Amino acid sequence: MIQLKDLVITIMYLYIFVIILPEKNLIATSFLLILFICYFTQSIKNKEFNKNLRRYLSAQKERFINIISHDLRIPIIAQIRALELINNEKLGKLNEAQKNMMLDIEDSCKCVLNLMSLMINTYKMENNSYKLIYEKFNLTDVIISCFDELLPLAAEKNITFEYNNYNETQTITADKTELKKVILNILSAAISNAYIGQKISVIINNNNNRIRLIFGGGNNQLYQHNYICSDYASIGQDIRLKFCKKIIENHKGKIIHDINNSFGFEIPQFA
Repeated sequence: MIQLKDLVITIMYLYIFVIILPEKNLIATSFLLILFICYFTQSIKNKEFNKNLRRYLSAQKERFINIISHDLRIPIIAQIRALELINNEKLGKLNEAQKNMMLDIEDSCKCVLNLMSLMINTYKMENNSYKLIYEKFNLTDVIISCFDELLPLAAEKNITFEYNNYNETQTITADKTELKKVILNILSAAISNAYIGQKISVIINNNNNRIRLIFGGGNNQLYQHNYICSDYASIGQDIRLKFCKKIIENHKGKIIHDINNSFGFEIPQFA
């Protein structure tokens, strides 16, 4: 269809130029005809090359995801299981220094495993093979549970959480598990970029059956990442936030980012 369109355009331009040129100027007409034939041929070759390139890159991406899913992910899961046995002292007693070191190794492996899962899930969402499971739940309970999970991480930098809707019931219909991942990842990024002793606040606004969740505090640099405007993300924090962006978009929502250091997301209250 694309090649036929190009051919029609080429013939149209050729016809126009032939009419404009004097009838007896056969050299100019022939030259113009050769020029358009070369252009049309090269255009077809370029489109075919780009098509093959996209197919090749898609195959390479699929191969890369398969390597992560099997060749890398499964051995790391086995390592975590072995570390859990060691840390639970199923294979013998550990002194305090050994226990702390093994716990750090286990946490590091779990972080790598989580990053791999995010990359796999982001790839699935980009290929429309990641399905959301909607249910009705209280968003306030999810936010408070996220605070509880991140308290040890926040305590390392003496960071406190503030939630302005403790006494309000915010019932929404969404994928509870995936939305919790979004909140955890955004809060984790805020903690990583926050100053020691800083406060991270969360505010919910309800307007026209849409829930708006605003995250404040943390370092201003947190809100300058290119993942908000770009389809590309680097390894690490950006891939986590890219995952959040995809989840929110799949909820028919959007990322909120403005000059007032306001960052968050907005989704329909009821799907």
